[in-house]
Amino acid sequence: MAAWSLMDQSPLVLAVAIAVSAGMLARLLISAHHVGTGLRSIRQRHRDLLALLGDADLHTGVTVLEHESLTAYCVPGRGHHIVLSSGAITGLDSEGLRAVLAHERAHLNARHDIVLELFTVLHHAVPRQVRCEAALSEVNLLGEALADRAAMRLAGGRSLAEALEVMHNGANPRATLGAAASSNPTKVRLALIRDASSRHTGRATAMLCFAAGTVTLPFALVAVGV
Repeated sequence: MAAWSLMDQSPLVLAVAIAVSAGMLARLLISAHHVGTGLRSIRQRHRDLLALLGDADLHTGVTVLEHESLTAYCVPGRGHHIVLSSGAITGLDSEGLRAVLAHERAHLNARHDIVLELFTVLHHAVPRQVRCEAALSEVNLLGEALADRAAMRLAGGRSLAEALEVMHNGANPRATLGAAASSNPTKVRLALIRDASSRHTGRATAMLCFAAGTVTLPFALVAVGV
């Protein structure tokens, strides 16, 4: 847009800007194609395996896999599944199981998979030399934290934290969203759960005011002619 404003004075600059923008758009579309088709292929194969190996509970909508590990995850998209291992069912108490199921349903209801897919597309569209793996990890952690907040409203923070501590060594299949996580993200999520259980009215008000000011500042500057 800056180059477009210099169209009359510097047509070469505009041409370069258009070429760079077209290249970025092409990388984005190619990344979207590869990431999207890859995820859908993996998820469809996983659904096929669940149809063969899983035991579907029609009342709860949960697919149970006979395995001793404590694992819970969901397979998003068309024909989505919530999957629990038999080890998770026996290893968690009723409140913990309720919290885990609420976590998985929150992933599906809020379509966190779309958010994660978008950021994955952006991540792979960037040249490998300047990619930031930590940023993509933070987006994944954000999705888990949002599902945790939804589960807390239904099952309570204590039940969710206890279930998360029991399950933190569980392993989730690729291209799924799950309650189990590796050690470090689990510690962060437990800290967020403890923090969310406390009231921080002043901090929340300050954050909302800052966000409102950030949005309205450009319009205010235009209004006063700056």
